[in-house]
Amino acid sequence: MEILRSLHEFMLMTKGREYLIAVAFLILFVFFFRFLNSKPKRTR
Repeated sequence: MEILRSLHEFMLMTKGREYLIAVAFLILFVFFFRFLNSKPKRTR
């Protein structure tokens, strides 16, 4: 694991991870919303 030398370095690393988590959540939310609103396929 990395050694953090300053508070500023820690904040930059944490903020970067936070943005990655937020973007991943938004992308997954779009797919989940489409799944919930999709019409069921008819079977014959």
